[in-house]
Amino acid sequence: MPALPGPATGPAYAARVNAPARPSHARWLLVLIPAAIIAVIEEVSDAYLDPSLPFPLDTLVVAGTVFVLAFAFAWFAFGRLDRLTSALRAQNAELEARSASARALNRVSVAIAAESGLDDTLAALRRFVALSSPEELPLVTLSGYADKPGDAAQNAELMAEARALGREMAARLGRAPTSAGGGS
Repeated sequence: MPALPGPATGPAYAARVNAPARPSHARWLLVLIPAAIIAVIEEVSDAYLDPSLPFPLDTLVVAGTVFVLAFAFAWFAFGRLDRLTSALRAQNAELEARSASARALNRVSVAIAAESGLDDTLAALRRFVALSSPEELPLVTLSGYADKPGDAAQNAELMAEARALGREMAARLGRAPTSAGGGS
């Protein structure tokens, strides 16, 4: 199946997707900042809390501070993960919809190309329409007359219109039209 158009194609995308995963310098801050905060808390505890609070209380203050900071950090990190997950799900849903639309268009193309009959062609068109949103369905028309199998292929004007319609449908789905197959 051809690649879908948009930002998720091309050599730059392939290089980014296929690159080995390695932590960036900013990710190391996620390790270093909490460690530095704990070191500061311990220093403050030793310098100020030990002389003024007895042993179990200063430990509880340090543990409570670490717990609050860990909770805040986790809340931030999990929120970020949830936002990224939502964005990924939205992209996957769009990709599935575009894929279904492309499959339906393929069925229409196959039905028309094979001249499999009006019922099969209309059923494929109905599947395409059912999988598309109203905004994605521009009004396009094709007219002609054929009462026997093979008549449409003998009508040069109708075949030219059909090829033009196929190119227009492919362009509206984001695919570049090709001149292969004897198009006009």
